[in-house]
Amino acid sequence: MSKEEYLKQIEKFKISKNSKKLFIEQVNLFYEYNNPDYLKYKLGDSVRLSKNNLIHGSRAKLTELEIISKIGLISSEFYSDFNSQKKKPYVVELWDIKENITLRDWIKKYTGVTIDYKNRNGEIFKSEICSFDNIKKSINETKNYRDYIIYQNQEQRFLPNDYIDNNVDLAFIIEFDDKDKLIENDIFNINFDKKVLKDLLPKWFYEKYMKNRNFDNYETGREKAIIFGIPISMLKGIIVSRNKEKDNEYLNALSTLFPNCFICNLDGKVIKTK
Repeated sequence: MSKEEYLKQIEKFKISKNSKKLFIEQVNLFYEYNNPDYLKYKLGDSVRLSKNNLIHGSRAKLTELEIISKIGLISSEFYSDFNSQKKKPYVVELWDIKENITLRDWIKKYTGVTIDYKNRNGEIFKSEICSFDNIKKSINETKNYRDYIIYQNQEQRFLPNDYIDNNVDLAFIIEFDDKDKLIENDIFNINFDKKVLKDLLPKWFYEKYMKNRNFDNYETGREKAIIFGIPISMLKGIIVSRNKEKDNEYLNALSTLFPNCFICNLDGKVIKTK
């Protein structure tokens, strides 16, 4: 679809004028965005992440990836029927990187677990995100708990990882600049227009998670959800699953579709570059 077609699509949405205005502004920002520089890694390099990175897991097949390679990541409401059961419509969902960390360590930690420790009153006094390797260490180092509960991290469900077969074969690494206003149009941004939030989101979701920002192990507060989409020139790298990292035909196809993206494995090592 062209820019004009996306703008026409917005007019068809059953949302308020203010919401439509914001979407129109976002589409314009999307098409104005241009950052052709790509992260310079060599084969075998370890990838590092920072607060200027986001990660988006995808179950897209090669035919769908062809579409992404032409324009970027677009909210499904712009190319398929509206799903009234969807809790976060009109957005592209991403994992927010909030620390300087190697990709390897980030994957191991965040596709791991969260441990909630309870005191003698049954209140949670500590929640710790940790890799499977560090579960024993966390339990041994935590004192004065009555009991604990271990939860699967949501990243484990939506990103390629070494622990479960979730049918996710790749994830995109996005890089942005602090000045990129496009990224500010994130429904989890504390400054996002609350009237627009109420207009876009199901009432139950707004009341439970957005009104007082009370996150849990299902909606974690580690997400960003950018309205409309992420332009192609923000896509800098691709993480592939164990199933795909030795599939040279697949890797070559990815490299052809995304020539400005390096490709790396779950160890955070670059296995293919431009």
